[in-house]
Amino acid sequence: MEAAVEEEIAVLKMDLASPREMLKVRNQTEVETVEHLASNAGLASRLGSAWALTGNWRSLFSDQEKLTAVTAEEVRDVARRYLIPGHRTVASLVRGGRTAARGAGAGRPLGAHQPWDPN
Repeated sequence: MEAAVEEEIAVLKMDLASPREMLKVRNQTEVETVEHLASNAGLASRLGSAWALTGNWRSLFSDQEKLTAVTAEEVRDVARRYLIPGHRTVASLVRGGRTAARGAGAGRPLGAHQPWDPN
């Protein structure tokens, strides 16, 4: 899976996203926003998040306009600048297996010792 993600990142850094891909992302985010605004809980959540992130609840309604203004060139440039192998965290999920005993580290795979765990 990790190799496939690396391959997609490499393509993103080299090639421009197609107009269809850009439109798909814009449409998906717009549909997601409308779905969240369809309920009082979703509306409250989105307004609260917008206010917490920007200090202005009205930013919720300007975000789609900003997203629409993003170009394929900007996506490629951001990928080149920020999607650097040495600057990412990769997590591995392991099914089954043994876990540490109760207490410090309980629920983590054996060997997942943290600096704050007792020796």
